[in-house]
Amino acid sequence: GYIEKLKQPDVAGVEPTAHAVPLINVTRPDAVGVSLSQEEALRNAPASASGLFIVPKIVE
Repeated sequence: GYIEKLKQPDVAGVEPTAHAVPLINVTRPDAVGVSLSQEEALRNAPASASGLFIVPKIVE
């Protein structure tokens, strides 16, 4: 199936460090800031259990 195809992509001719867009260090540094509590984050979730979000399975 699809996952089996992803296990062995054809990378012949692709340099190990190749990237589609020539960007370097585009992420911001991590910074501690005000955030939601676990309870606040889960409050509007359609489903949760044991403090975690419950999401539908997308890969079979």
